[in-house]
Amino acid sequence: MSKTETKGRAQYEKAREAFTKLDMQDKAAFVLEATFSTFGEAFKDAGKQFADVMEKVSSEDFFSGFGPCTDDAEEAAEEKASEEKATEAKSSNGRKKSGTRSTSKKKKDADD
Repeated sequence: MSKTETKGRAQYEKAREAFTKLDMQDKAAFVLEATFSTFGEAFKDAGKQFADVMEKVSSEDFFSGFGPCTDDAEEAAEEKASEEKATEAKSSNGRKKSGTRSTSKKKKDADD
């Protein structure tokens, strides 16, 4: 055993010995106080961890991976527009698909 384990064990044995010397009412009170204190500490720690998670969720850093932020919205819109222009340029250079109605639609509009 290490020194800290020996020291901790000695304190534990001392507390056990003192506990055995208590009256029944004092033992019951001690057990209840220790139990509630332990649960209180556990709830406090759990609450703190939950608050940390909620803080992280509510921060902008958490949501930054899901899409463009308001700061980046303009940049994303410009990027999308340039992609659309590139797509339009590719389709106008190539052969048109059969069944496109661009010419017939223009004729129909001219007749009206």
